[in-house]
Amino acid sequence: MYQKLEFGSDAKAFIRLRMSQGPGLANLLLRLPIENGRVVAFLPPMVDFWHLKHFLWPIHSVEGVSQDDIDWDYREREYDLVHDFLSDREDAIAIFYTATFPPGREPLRVVHPRVENWVHHVVHRKADAELIASSEVYIALRSPASRDQVAECMKNLRGADKLIGVLADLPERERFTKTGELTVGQLEIVANRTEVILMSAYDRDAILIWDRTGFAADYRSPLRKQHS
Repeated sequence: MYQKLEFGSDAKAFIRLRMSQGPGLANLLLRLPIENGRVVAFLPPMVDFWHLKHFLWPIHSVEGVSQDDIDWDYREREYDLVHDFLSDREDAIAIFYTATFPPGREPLRVVHPRVENWVHHVVHRKADAELIASSEVYIALRSPASRDQVAECMKNLRGADKLIGVLADLPERERFTKTGELTVGQLEIVANRTEVILMSAYDRDAILIWDRTGFAADYRSPLRKQHS
């Protein structure tokens, strides 16, 4: 079981604050009309309301409650939402942030092997030279990505403490190749076309889902068998 709740201005302010802390895609998303969107989250059925008002606090640290007692069905609903967004739209794409690497490290060698063909990295160079300041690694999923692929990808991103990813419509003329380096300009196109932002919250125990079109806010997860 799970519950889906909608939040107000406090959640939007939290998302804007976390985006201001990076990475690069998150900074670009600050241009979106965050205050005009809606914020929802899938949550366990029994959560103390006091915890829900504090988006940095974990929601599973209740005294006397073990991990085995938690109903994890709400996590499955997060996977459903992303998969159905990809399935329902011809131009849909999901972009997930994985990590930022300092100069001298090869980011493509440290990603999960089952999604390496969909890996992109954005190189930030110092303004006065071609020296690399940092590299960010993103994973892109498109339809017909299976639900299992979506779930596996998102499970491997649970360590993210800020931006998890975005869902966007990216027409064919603006698509990029399956793997390789993206320019900051291409990342800006993704940001401008973003419809859903997935932001880590509650000490990584859940995701706040910002939505500017109504897809996430009005979404009803289909009935499925429980996934492990």
